[in-house]
Amino acid sequence: MMNEFNSGDDNCHELTELCNTKVDVNIESTDRKVEVSHGFCGSKIKDPYFATKILLCWLIIVMVIFASCGLFEGAFFGFGPGPNVILFGIVIDTWTKWSVVVLINFVDMAIVEWGMEIIKPYITNVIQDPKTVEIDRSKASIYFIVNGSEICANIRSVIYVNTVLTQIDFVLAALVGNLISMNITTWSYLRPKKFV
Repeated sequence: MMNEFNSGDDNCHELTELCNTKVDVNIESTDRKVEVSHGFCGSKIKDPYFATKILLCWLIIVMVIFASCGLFEGAFFGFGPGPNVILFGIVIDTWTKWSVVVLINFVDMAIVEWGMEIIKPYITNVIQDPKTVEIDRSKASIYFIVNGSEICANIRSVIYVNTVLTQIDFVLAALVGNLISMNITTWSYLRPKKFV
């Protein structure tokens, strides 16, 4: 492979070749250390840490653009109860009603995040994995897991979408519940692991 680029169409071909070069995976069975080396472009493009930084930068750019357009001045960005806060046709005009909605959003998101962090990997890595030939459950319990989680997710999404489109404080309550639950689950997965 050439280290310098030529002009014209060769540039695209050589850049594509450079991006796709050398993908080595080395797994040591003793301590289950996984090392992955990608080509020049693959080291960043496929890196989840880099992707997270790009996503957060993009979010900041979008928020700055929205702020410059005056988007954050609308009623959606209010906090607390009020006559214009309407959820499923119910006016959330008292602190009691508002607190119930915030608490439900927080707890709901914490429970859903916890459940999905367990169920989705199980479905992907056990049920749908063609290499898995024996499953530690009955066929009926597998259908219960798959269908039950999907029913909950779909019905819940109707409630969630309506709630988070009502007012920003409900979104923040759900976000905090999500982050707390996700970090607890991640912590439990990371406890036995070693880090570089």
